[in-house]
Amino acid sequence: MKTRTKNQRSEIRNQKSVVITKFILLLALLLTLGAARAQAQHQMIGINILLNQPVTDSILQDLGTHGEVLDVISQINIKVTPFHRFHFNSASSLGAGASSV
Repeated sequence: MKTRTKNQRSEIRNQKSVVITKFILLLALLLTLGAARAQAQHQMIGINILLNQPVTDSILQDLGTHGEVLDVISQINIKVTPFHRFHFNSASSLGAGASSV
């Protein structure tokens, strides 16, 4: 049986401690990234939609399928609607001559 010196045992303990510390840091990083990704999926963004025609109930209903219409500024035909980030592409392809700005 091979006996280890006190310094060798101390070095082995230090190496184990470093491995455990790295594992804990990696686990914390993965948990943080997972939480940030889950939160990012539910973030809301505001999109201003400029119409090339007067607002109608039909247009408001169509916009309502993509998100809540927060405000209507009929003088300049602007609608303020919050969208989830993953709905942004669908908002840019709205009908009724709408475009997101």
